[in-house]
Amino acid sequence: MTFVVFILMLVIRQVIFVNTEDCRTKENLNHEFAVNCDFLKLTLIPSMVRFGLNPIKFISISGDANNLNNIPTIRKTDFQAVSRVTSLVISWSQVKTVEDGAFEKMADLKTLSLTDNELESLNATTFAGIPLLKELDLSGNRICKFDETIFNNIQSISVLNLGDMNLLFIREDFFNSLHSLRVLKLYTNHIKTVSENLILNLPALENLDLSANQLQTIPVEWKPKFQTMKRVHLVENPLHCNCLLAWLQEQPYQTTLDSGSLVCNGPQKLRYSSFLNVPDRDFVCIPPKVLHCEQSTYSVGVNQQLSIVCEYGGDPVPEIKWTRPDGQVYDGRNTSEGGYHVAENGTLLIYRVLMSDNGLWKVTAYNQTTSDNMLINVIVRKAERTEPQTIPPIFKPEDCNFIHNEAAISSTVPVIKISKILEKGSPKADVATAGIDMGNIYWVLLAAIASAAGAMVGLLCLLIMFCKRNKKPNRSNQIRAFEHDI
Repeated sequence: MTFVVFILMLVIRQVIFVNTEDCRTKENLNHEFAVNCDFLKLTLIPSMVRFGLNPIKFISISGDANNLNNIPTIRKTDFQAVSRVTSLVISWSQVKTVEDGAFEKMADLKTLSLTDNELESLNATTFAGIPLLKELDLSGNRICKFDETIFNNIQSISVLNLGDMNLLFIREDFFNSLHSLRVLKLYTNHIKTVSENLILNLPALENLDLSANQLQTIPVEWKPKFQTMKRVHLVENPLHCNCLLAWLQEQPYQTTLDSGSLVCNGPQKLRYSSFLNVPDRDFVCIPPKVLHCEQSTYSVGVNQQLSIVCEYGGDPVPEIKWTRPDGQVYDGRNTSEGGYHVAENGTLLIYRVLMSDNGLWKVTAYNQTTSDNMLINVIVRKAERTEPQTIPPIFKPEDCNFIHNEAAISSTVPVIKISKILEKGSPKADVATAGIDMGNIYWVLLAAIASAAGAMVGLLCLLIMFCKRNKKPNRSNQIRAFEHDI
């Protein structure tokens, strides 16, 4: 009987735990279970209730580039039945959003990996309820937006992976709350500069990966920090082997750095040289200089657009600062403020010139060594005020559709000649002296014709009235109506 019960329990366990929605389970020596739901092209998180009451410690819901899941949202209800999970992996699943508090029932969670998804944003409540979390991997989420508040509820993490996330810049205090952080991975981003204080407030940091970024130099302030670290990865950065990097060749940093793989990207004479093989004397800096500008003086009207183009030299590559005549400063490449923009190449673009732009502009090229200036004169022209001019209409005889040839005028209309009009004035008066131009002559002619026509019409009316009067019947010869009745 006991044997039969044992067999039934095994069968029930197989039914409950194996191949539920094609997920596989595995039990360790401590009778703890791992659930593996990889490469199943899932569209939602499988229900964990189906796996029974035995403790589940590990859950993996993953795919790869050729076998993607399509799980747009991790819901708050997805993991309520597995409160004892310590490790959760959800990758290659096209996850876009994580509901606030989605993991809060997993109080024992220590490792969370959400790699290679399409996460759009994260915040502090995303990781609420998991204070014991030690490892967080968000790598491969290239459109994700977040700030330092995401660490508010997980300040005990010791391993953080933010690699391949299209990061451009990291604030110097971004990791200040992570005092237990030992491993920080920032590889394959687009980071061009790092603050001198970025890692100085991380006392436990042992491993730093900044490989495959756009770094040209490393702050010398990191020198004492590197003495306490075990490993630093800086390969695949366009490092400039100048005076600012000379400290990296000193011992014991060569044992910490992957210096054997570092290659110089500049200056030109050291390009592609092995970092370790560059002599100390070649780690030099070239002072910054404003080489020349296209013009020394610009004349531009108010409200117009103006661009001032200059060329710069120096190693390290200098930053650019423009100072307006009134002292207003526009500092840094690829920065904008109001109607002013400093391009990546240092060109100043003014979208709408103001009177405050009039005067001497100062352009400054500077780096960690020194600076150089050049003055540019900008003359701003005030807008010219023009009074509207009223142009008298020019009278053209053809506009009136009448013929001004004397021979064409009807004989019934008297012809008034201009010469006769002028004869009434001073002798030998001419048209120019009288101030009469051709337009006035035509007006006079038209008025004369109109007067004559009016006179003729009046005469005609009188004639018609006279004729009607003479044709009136004799009232004595008329037969009254009552006479017809007799």
